[in-house]
Amino acid sequence: MSGKKILINDSLTITISRLLLMVLNISLVAILGVEDYGAFSYLEYITIACFSLSNLGLTSIFTKESQNKDNSIEKIITNFFVIKFITLIILIFISHGYLLMTEDIKIVTLNAIYTFVLSCLLDWVFISYDQIKKLAKYYIVYFFTLLILLSFCIIYFEDVSVLHVRTVQILSLGFALILSSSWIFGNIHKKNFDFQFIKTLLPRGINMMLSQVIQNGVIICVTTLIKSNYGLLSLGNFSLVMRIVNMVLSLRNMLIAPLTKYIINSGINEYLTVRRYLFVASLFFSGIIYMLIVFIEFNAFNGYLFDVANKYSDIIDIVIIILPIPTMVLLTLIDGVIINMYNKQQIYLNSVVTSLFLFVVVSLASSTLLMTVFSFVLFEVTYLTINRIYINRVLLVDK
Repeated sequence: MSGKKILINDSLTITISRLLLMVLNISLVAILGVEDYGAFSYLEYITIACFSLSNLGLTSIFTKESQNKDNSIEKIITNFFVIKFITLIILIFISHGYLLMTEDIKIVTLNAIYTFVLSCLLDWVFISYDQIKKLAKYYIVYFFTLLILLSFCIIYFEDVSVLHVRTVQILSLGFALILSSSWIFGNIHKKNFDFQFIKTLLPRGINMMLSQVIQNGVIICVTTLIKSNYGLLSLGNFSLVMRIVNMVLSLRNMLIAPLTKYIINSGINEYLTVRRYLFVASLFFSGIIYMLIVFIEFNAFNGYLFDVANKYSDIIDIVIIILPIPTMVLLTLIDGVIINMYNKQQIYLNSVVTSLFLFVVVSLASSTLLMTVFSFVLFEVTYLTINRIYINRVLLVDK
């Protein structure tokens, strides 16, 4: 099978299996209610930060190293797991110690367990070693197990709480992990631990790690500001929109491994080809969403759409402001691959620091919910734009 067909098959498999799970996650707003969903989402942002930062910015670098025939699968998995496990434990203790200042110990404990189990999935390993079907199996098993257990909770309990949801998520994740990831953990051996190998790779990930620290810090800062200044209802509305946005962000994170593998093996011209396809996809995506919003707004005084526009006006306003994020993510989906190929990770830190400055200025001047949301959008879009400009003017200057 050609590299392009493998890329398409891997991408479709990942996308379909992830979409099932994301639809179920969005349905949680109906199960919990908007305010409890806001509280649930705040915990989720802490979990996502731990999951992301525990990789120390090394997933793309290890994906690249996995394509080097001199590096065995045991060596790659063992050394990555050691780095991730140590970092994850430290992050969980710090972040959940912080949560204990404002949250109940039961939910903090459950969230810590959930964070650990979720982070044990080494998704890039499945892709790097052509085990994409096993990764799809993980998501599908998790989806159906979670669906069954949530249905049981809805039937058995009068009021499904965040505690119930976290508990069934832990059970579902653990079950899916056991069924799909045993082959990965079977490749972890003490004899394959190579401190010198880790020492060589860590500096290459430091810029990405620092940029991820800032990115996760910004989203936690935004959610904390919304929670403190505008309440859990507003946080629930924001989180619902962000859950949909995260479908695109998650797609980027999931596809970065197969794209890295494909571009390494196919060359820079394929990067330019994929980039053109993504440009069309981003235009199509943003066009559809804006057309839908315009349709609702212009027909707001006509029966059912009037009720929709009024009932969900706060959410629609957030969607309008936040739409540039998924559009830019689609447009620049593959940019991280080319930056990592050239080992120019320093640009991540440069662009995120510039974006952080703009975020701080705008967020300090914000006096409304929508301005606070806009400060976050400005941060994300500026970061992605600077990366793209750097690629065009420095890395591809002769292409």
